[in-house]
Amino acid sequence: MDALPLQLKRLLTTRDNSWFELVEKDRLLYLQFNAVCDARGESFEAFNRRLWNFYHQNREKVEKLVVDLRYNGGGNGNLLRPLIHSLIKEDAINQRGMLFVITGAGTFSAAVSWIARMREHTEVIVVGEPAAGRLNWCSDVTSLRLGCR
Repeated sequence: MDALPLQLKRLLTTRDNSWFELVEKDRLLYLQFNAVCDARGESFEAFNRRLWNFYHQNREKVEKLVVDLRYNGGGNGNLLRPLIHSLIKEDAINQRGMLFVITGAGTFSAAVSWIARMREHTEVIVVGEPAAGRLNWCSDVTSLRLGCR
């Protein structure tokens, strides 16, 4: 498994929704974000806290953050707010040339909405193939029942 590219390393073995790894030689924190949902045994909010705790403990080793969304088909976009807020607050990462998102044909739904929010609120650079969805579409709509009294 060591011969596999980084983006396939856990995708083919553990199928984790989200995971991260420090790539010390490149001074980057790689985050593969495969689904916008809570994982078995860990809420997305807890994962976000664990990610930023790791970043703060290893800040001197990290110059860039790469978020890989190539395999993210979406999920519950309401869970994204803590991650977006955390990225906005990190001045060392929220700079042009320090924050990257990789997209692909498997990037869809809530993942595309997340990219749109990131482009609006951060200095992210988006690279890769076009996402499967448009950046200006509606997601996570809720129903509202109108009635007469």
